[in-house]
Amino acid sequence: MKEKSFWKGFFLNEIVFDSSSIISVSQNCLMKVLGNLSKKTTSRFLIPRAVYSESVKRPLEINKFELNALRIKKAIDSKWLQVEKEAIDASKIESLANNIFFSEQKPLRIIHLGEAETIALYLKRNASILAIDERTTRMLIEEPENLAKKLRFNYRKKIKTNKVNLRNFLSVAGNIKMVRSCDLIAKAFDLGCFEGELESSVKSLEAALYALKFNGCAVSMEEIKEYLVLLNENSQGKKKRFQ
Repeated sequence: MKEKSFWKGFFLNEIVFDSSSIISVSQNCLMKVLGNLSKKTTSRFLIPRAVYSESVKRPLEINKFELNALRIKKAIDSKWLQVEKEAIDASKIESLANNIFFSEQKPLRIIHLGEAETIALYLKRNASILAIDERTTRMLIEEPENLAKKLRFNYRKKIKTNKVNLRNFLSVAGNIKMVRSCDLIAKAFDLGCFEGELESSVKSLEAALYALKFNGCAVSMEEIKEYLVLLNENSQGKKKRFQ
């Protein structure tokens, strides 16, 4: 696995989080690691209002999800994770995305307000990276043809694509640079950000990546193994330089 070419740019600007990625990190008790990453870099970590509502405001009223919400709220209170103050108009993105695929002449809802606002905020701020674990939205941006096949399989029906709306959506969102929570945690390990939460060992990284995978992050076992090999080599190289 080659390291993502945009990591250097990531440290110079902003990263916008969708609910799926920030919840994945919170669920697996890795918020401190992410916080360490924010302090290690000059990048701002942002969420739009809809993501705050989905990941903090509403879950605080539901016992099952309250602990996750409190972890994310603590990050916001600590100011390393910031909520965008200005309202974001995501209506165009939401409308385009949800009028691309049709089943029996009815449009299929592909993204929700949180994802739409995340994309809109990324574009408005000219951010470096969008962090999103939600597979459907990622596929819509990166692999719309494969998403159409997936929808046909899931619905067991013929799925029609409005190519004009797809083209218009991709003209707006097609060049977005995306990472998953697993990518961020792997980079945090590479930069020594596990300190205070986990020991800085490849075993800790392995445990963290598999925990993210089994809690919804779309990462394959092959990708995890490649990350472990790459970052173990990086770690050994750093040790040699200081010996």
